[in-house]
Amino acid sequence: MKRQAEPVSPQKPLSSDRNSNSVELEAKLSRAYKTIKKLRTRLAQLESEQQLKSSSPVRPTITPPQPSSRRRTRSRTHPSVSALGYISLLALALGGLGAIAKFFFSDLFPQWIELTPFYSPAVTSSSISLTSPQAVSSPEPQPEISSSSEPVYNIESEPNLNYSLPLQAIIDQVINQVSQQKLSTSSLSIHLIDVQNKTFAEYRSQTPRFPASIAKLFWMVALFAQVEAGIQPNEMINYTAECQTDICKLVKNSDNEAASHILDQLTLTSSLNNPNSDNYENWLKKRHSINQFFQKAGYKNIDISQKNYPIPELKMEAPQAWELKMRGNPKQPIRNQITAEQTSRLMYEIVTQKAVSPEASSQMMNLLERDLDPKVWKLQESNPIQGFLGESLAGLDIRFFSKVGWTSETRFEVAFIQSKSSQVAYILTVFGEGKEYGDNWEIFPSISRLVYDKMTESNSQS
Repeated sequence: MKRQAEPVSPQKPLSSDRNSNSVELEAKLSRAYKTIKKLRTRLAQLESEQQLKSSSPVRPTITPPQPSSRRRTRSRTHPSVSALGYISLLALALGGLGAIAKFFFSDLFPQWIELTPFYSPAVTSSSISLTSPQAVSSPEPQPEISSSSEPVYNIESEPNLNYSLPLQAIIDQVINQVSQQKLSTSSLSIHLIDVQNKTFAEYRSQTPRFPASIAKLFWMVALFAQVEAGIQPNEMINYTAECQTDICKLVKNSDNEAASHILDQLTLTSSLNNPNSDNYENWLKKRHSINQFFQKAGYKNIDISQKNYPIPELKMEAPQAWELKMRGNPKQPIRNQITAEQTSRLMYEIVTQKAVSPEASSQMMNLLERDLDPKVWKLQESNPIQGFLGESLAGLDIRFFSKVGWTSETRFEVAFIQSKSSQVAYILTVFGEGKEYGDNWEIFPSISRLVYDKMTESNSQS
């Protein structure tokens, strides 16, 4: 006869044995996930190394797929069987632990923890608020900075977040929804952070992908860091409601010309008119300094050293001169690469006021906030709302902060969503590679609404 589990009365406290078992199980889940994460990172490295030896490109090309198939047609070298074997075994172990956890301890996981109010602090009086525009002077010519100046991002280690099965269940529903629409899940990366509970879940979030304009989020942080270190003048981070300065155009309008100016300032490089006193090796070292800024803070293998195109004022539809040379073999071009996990981490550090300084983080939050009112964003020629995570959240009582990246072959976004009632506060990063995502204007809003509804539902039960 099958033994029935004794129901637990809502008023009756859980037994110490049950609590002890829950803590032990969650610890095992966390250790297993960390091991899987290390193996996934190594697997991504092995894939990259094997792709470099093959004739297939490292990144998707601009050439669209053949009409007979909606899927991308690039070839991929298979990773080592041994690495896959280890991951498969650990995945099975993790899945088994997850099933046990859901059966015995479903009432003990983080979605039942009471949420605490979370608000991003108001910008200090020394900042320039978008709601209180101030006149700013044009940036003065920049003095030459010694190449020995190598500022490092102030965060030394990854945030201490715990893996969450309830959040993973939400991610699993997203993947199921994507599969039902016959979109490639291997071309998708997702990372979800519950900011209040300091928990996370993910899907292929350690896979490096070409980030498009997501790189501008990182350049923004680096610029604020250099200003705070005294390397760049304060005028570099000034902005008004009219959004006429480079920093505002970089973040709010995702302007490639403004991005070009800022990356040149950050790295002391130029796309054209390369100085006679410099040489390519020195120029490349300076440009790569933007990678080292984050790599020394634990953003492993990140590459954000290349500009976004086109750049109209330079009459550059694509890389030229040294910008082209740094890409290496045209058949296997080296391009920017970021993971969804790294992007979520950076947004988390901004949201929690740890990026550069509390004051700098507050100013960055001002720049990242979006108005979801259709009466506002529908008037814009191009906007970061339509076809992205914010569109399906219009009309809700929330604050929305985001940065998007979009090309014909990519659709990426990182967003912080916070209900004004403080019921939910989470970061959602979604990377979709390939034309099937670049051309799809419904999938991101659909994903976003599913996640919001599930996050709200789970937290309303706490």
